[in-house]
Amino acid sequence: MKNNQWRPIKVCSLLLLALITFLVIIPSCNQDEYFGRHTAKFRLKGTILSAKDELPLKDIVVIMLADTLGIDTSITDLTGNFEVIDPLGIPAEVAYKIRFTELEDTSNSSDEIIDSTIIYNFTDLKFTNGDGRWYSGETSGKLDVTLKPKNITATPSSN
Repeated sequence: MKNNQWRPIKVCSLLLLALITFLVIIPSCNQDEYFGRHTAKFRLKGTILSAKDELPLKDIVVIMLADTLGIDTSITDLTGNFEVIDPLGIPAEVAYKIRFTELEDTSNSSDEIIDSTIIYNFTDLKFTNGDGRWYSGETSGKLDVTLKPKNITATPSSN
């Protein structure tokens, strides 16, 4: 009779021990899933030229998109240069949609530029300046674009 009296306490103690094991030991095995995710900075630089005369185009809006979410926007300078950055990308091979459109009231010819989008792939990734923990570092790519009437051509090259 005395032996049966302690049986519920032993069962509860074992269940409590199993619960503590599950809550403490198991999550520490894979901390990425419980405490955050790795990030990396993706930097894309380039130049936009006119197909008509191969001169740089200024005031072109360059938008970096991940799916339909806008990540960064830049406007080309007098020499046609731009830079867009995704500061919180996932450190893996990734493709971004790069959209080009003209600012209103610019000196560029209206038949030269249309609303255009291309895909830029970051491949053969080499990250620098990571912290060895959550931040993998920074990688960059180069995208030179020639805008033609009604379409664009792009010659991407990674650094």
